[in-house]
Amino acid sequence: MNFSWDRLFLSFFVYSVIGWIGEVLYAFVVHRRFVNRGFLTGPYCPLYGFGGLGFVVLFQVLQTDNVFAVFFGSALFATALEYVTGWLLERLFHRRYWDYSNAPLNLGGYVCLFSTIAWGIAGVCGVRFAQPHIVEPLIALIPPFWRPITAIALTALFLFDTVVAVLQNINISQRLHNLHILAEQMRYRTFSGEATVDLRRRYDRLVEELHSIHARTLDAFPRMRSLRYENVLHSVREQQRIYRERFARKQSPPSKSQSASKTNHSGKR
Repeated sequence: MNFSWDRLFLSFFVYSVIGWIGEVLYAFVVHRRFVNRGFLTGPYCPLYGFGGLGFVVLFQVLQTDNVFAVFFGSALFATALEYVTGWLLERLFHRRYWDYSNAPLNLGGYVCLFSTIAWGIAGVCGVRFAQPHIVEPLIALIPPFWRPITAIALTALFLFDTVVAVLQNINISQRLHNLHILAEQMRYRTFSGEATVDLRRRYDRLVEELHSIHARTLDAFPRMRSLRYENVLHSVREQQRIYRERFARKQSPPSKSQSASKTNHSGKR
């Protein structure tokens, strides 16, 4: 692999998209619906971009593609990357976006043995298959003159998406905090009947707004936990569940009994 900056950036984006596709397919198998996975809105997961690029660069520098060396090296490198990413997100937003606490042999809930093995397998696939047969041919499709321009454009898009995602997650934290304050007021203070009803309406409205505005992030991380406002986040999850059930009922065709009932009702008219 040529280590020019544009090829490195383009390889990063290809691996990010491949990782996003894998996450979406996994979510589709589990949930039977499309879920736009990842911290960012675009069709890419930067964790996989850094991981895939790290695999290839590391083992080209070491000048080895030995399967065992690639497997263990990739597993250690990507596990460390996933641990640091999860730890940083938790410190920044006081939420866990993924949690392996119930998985065997986990480390702080950020990583576990299963994810480490999966990263090792991904590293072998990346170095032995993806890089020579997918990434390099895709980059070769871009004329040399356009490669730096494409890399700069994609990087600008990625940076813009990152800024938007950070602001969105800060907004989630602020909304959870506001909901927590309302919940505490309803719990510990004594109000007249009208005041209590008004607080409840405000709380329900804010829950619905949080779900409506940030549905993609909530969908992308179904196991996300708030370290400060878990009860409030649970309320938002309940709203999300109710919304999905309503949507599913609207999309599902009426049963035979319902159709017959409507027919009879029309006949009586």
